[in-house]
Amino acid sequence: NKLSGVIPSYKNLPNLYYILLSGNDFTNIGTFENLPTLRYLYIHDNDIGRGGGGAIKIPDFTDCPSLKYLSGYNNNFKGYEKGSFEGLTSIKSIDFSNNTELPTSAVDNIFKDLKTNWENANRGGVSVNLGQCKPPSDAVVEDEIAFLKSKGWSITTA
Repeated sequence: NKLSGVIPSYKNLPNLYYILLSGNDFTNIGTFENLPTLRYLYIHDNDIGRGGGGAIKIPDFTDCPSLKYLSGYNNNFKGYEKGSFEGLTSIKSIDFSNNTELPTSAVDNIFKDLKTNWENANRGGVSVNLGQCKPPSDAVVEDEIAFLKSKGWSITTA
């Protein structure tokens, strides 16, 4: 559709189940609040963070507790809201690959939050793809990533 501008904020939509906004020209992203049944969020293949978007962070998804599939690859996110993935205890797949400006500090915080996520709802079979982002620190590779892999998570980095 070549939609552009800001992905609008979504809030107080108790029956919203699926958002598909991939393959457009969005350069910024709003917030996601009180979306208790949202399961699928696809915002990949946009221009989020490019152009006039500035230093856009991966937003907070704590108000989306039922989220299973989160896809934001091929954008230009430059940060991560600490705590955003901690409460996603239903998550099965997170893909923010090819966000080449996502710094090591953000990648480290994602994996620290995901370890807390596992501690809140220990389960295997989760896939996390952060390939073509900045690599995680050695400490995070040795602690959080090794831990999650030992619990049956599939992790892709660098």
